[in-house]
Amino acid sequence: MPDLMDDNALAGQPQFAGTLGGILTAMAAHSGTTCLEHLLAELCRCFAVDHALIAIPDSSNPQQMTSLAFCRQGQAAENIHFPLAGSLCAELDGPTPCSFRSRVQQRFPADILLQELQAESFIGIPLPDTATGAPRLLALLHHDSIADDLFVIEICTLLSGRIAAEIGHLQALAIRDGETDRLDREMAAFSYAISHDLRAPLRAIHGFSEALHEDCAAQLDDTAQDYVQRIRNGAQRMSGLIDALLVLSRVTRHQLKHSALDLSQLCMEILQGLRRQTPQRSVQVNIQPDMIAHGDPELLRIALEKLLDNAWKFTALTDDAQIDISMQEQAGETLFQVRDNGAGFNMDYADKLFGLFQRLHNEDAFRGDGMGLATVKRIIERHGGRVEAQGGEAEGACFRFSLPD
Repeated sequence: MPDLMDDNALAGQPQFAGTLGGILTAMAAHSGTTCLEHLLAELCRCFAVDHALIAIPDSSNPQQMTSLAFCRQGQAAENIHFPLAGSLCAELDGPTPCSFRSRVQQRFPADILLQELQAESFIGIPLPDTATGAPRLLALLHHDSIADDLFVIEICTLLSGRIAAEIGHLQALAIRDGETDRLDREMAAFSYAISHDLRAPLRAIHGFSEALHEDCAAQLDDTAQDYVQRIRNGAQRMSGLIDALLVLSRVTRHQLKHSALDLSQLCMEILQGLRRQTPQRSVQVNIQPDMIAHGDPELLRIALEKLLDNAWKFTALTDDAQIDISMQEQAGETLFQVRDNGAGFNMDYADKLFGLFQRLHNEDAFRGDGMGLATVKRIIERHGGRVEAQGGEAEGACFRFSLPD
């Protein structure tokens, strides 16, 4: 077989250029798994084959191959697994493509993949993996013979570098996401343990300072009573921080259960609770009706409670306070937003808003533990969405978040 990377004898043919251009166009608008699925669908269409797949060794079982993308009859399908032993894939040697135009099952009777896909012809293109040397391949399979295999092989070989790069990108993302998940779980477990371990000494501090205040007040001068009150206030603040840590831990450990949720109704319920807590306040609230989202009801309630409590809190010193909750389409995604005309914030410090224990306002003016927006960010990211903030000092704030459909 000729070296197809060096001898592109077919490259000058109009059909060759048109086919390659169509495949590259199908890939261009996508990335990751979606890019690979569009590539395979286009290969199935162009070369009239039943199946196309991109396979790598299974991370949990090196003796098994698993598909990163699989296409059946031109449509993306659920990924498949097959043993490496006895398979045609085990016979691939180095970077050389292989082709069996017909009767491939007779050549490899133990190949489970060929049997399951009822394949009589097979074209395999090794995909370079310079980092590990692990076998990876692009494969086309058909129930009948493949006549013009040289044309197919040359097209696929020219695409192999792009495919390998996309696989490398996916694997790097998987490693990063796995490490992030591990760190999140460790942090959640740490927060949970620390929070519980702090409860007992904190109860002692609060209890004895309370007893000192109630039983020994007559024996304490004004300075001593002020010290006792500061101890009580500090204990109460620490209790609030522990509660916030436990919420963040629960958010991270919680198993997501997705369902349709009426965010408009949920916002009304939360705001009714805020009005009951501060009946003296007059706040104009506008809620867009019929805002439906898909996500975990418990976690989304927590996120909205944090956002609405934030808006309620920072409009406390604003005349004609107003909070608007709405939904809008932007750049092909649905954004939910909570906007207020309260104290706002300096956009120079916007990157700190979603960090743990970050506060941009004096605690004497606005209460808070610096954990609310960090919790919101964790919840939205667990749903695969994103959250952003805009605002200005004394100009209010707007928090937007997206949720996948």
